[in-house]
Amino acid sequence: MSIAAILRRALLILTLAGPAWGQTPPASDSAPASDTPVSEIEIIAHLPGPALWRVSTPKSELWIVGLAGPTPKRLEWDTRRVEAALDGAHELILPPGASIGMLDMVGLLLDPSHRYHYPGGQTLRGAMSPDQRRKFDAAAASVGQDPAHYDHWRPLVVFIALVADAQKHDGLNMEGPQKTLMHLAEAKKVPTRRLTNYSTGSMIQAFKDASPQDQERCLALAVDMAPRLPAFSARLGEAWAHGQVDAALGDQAEIVSDACFTSTPGFRRLEDRRMQDWAKGLAQTLQQPGKTVLAIDIRSLTSPGGLLEQLKAQGLEVTGRAY
Repeated sequence: MSIAAILRRALLILTLAGPAWGQTPPASDSAPASDTPVSEIEIIAHLPGPALWRVSTPKSELWIVGLAGPTPKRLEWDTRRVEAALDGAHELILPPGASIGMLDMVGLLLDPSHRYHYPGGQTLRGAMSPDQRRKFDAAAASVGQDPAHYDHWRPLVVFIALVADAQKHDGLNMEGPQKTLMHLAEAKKVPTRRLTNYSTGSMIQAFKDASPQDQERCLALAVDMAPRLPAFSARLGEAWAHGQVDAALGDQAEIVSDACFTSTPGFRRLEDRRMQDWAKGLAQTLQQPGKTVLAIDIRSLTSPGGLLEQLKAQGLEVTGRAY
């Protein structure tokens, strides 16, 4: 895997993980409210599918789909509820993407300070205890890789690469059903765009800030997680597909750790920027007349102090399963 692909994957993992909150808000069985005719409210309320939230102003409405990942690529779920939300929408907004410039790529490949690669004569597994090496070798084998494949990378890079290899080996969508949402929007002629794109400069700085202890904790998380991803993703996908918010949040908490990405100053800054971009983007969206559909990771959406609470604090009407 190229360093560019690894950094893009890091941004994706950070986006999905979000902050590791200590609790989740209670969920109820109430259905999203709407200003549309009663007949349409009844149809949407009784359709199965993932949980939706609705944010409204006098001139606009925002329907929010909470994403959860990783899920199986062939996850089957009832799309009718989301399709109803997309009807008449003027835009589908997806989470931020990642891009890398040529100069960044050259600098990363050269890696003169050995922030991403070990210098000659050193290897990842060479610094491990026998027990750590045994567990790591088993995790690598579980995703179809020779453990030596990772030996020249630093632990934080191996964390990302191991998760990416698990995604490929196990047939997972780390970002959840984003592609399905895009296909549904395309079928309804609803334009799709990402909230923004982050350059790898922020990620590079975050890597520089990661201490050896942080990197080791991230690697330990990946080693523990990789063999369990197939069963975990199937359970998470099932909970998400049936709108079981608490179950989906509880499952995601198993693979999110304050001691990994969000424990370092660089990653915390990136997380703060991401939340600020969401808040700014939503404020701009709600100033536009009409209906917009938004897809965002469910943890950042529903957590204490998350986007839904921020919107409610602004005096906006928020309805949905969690409220």
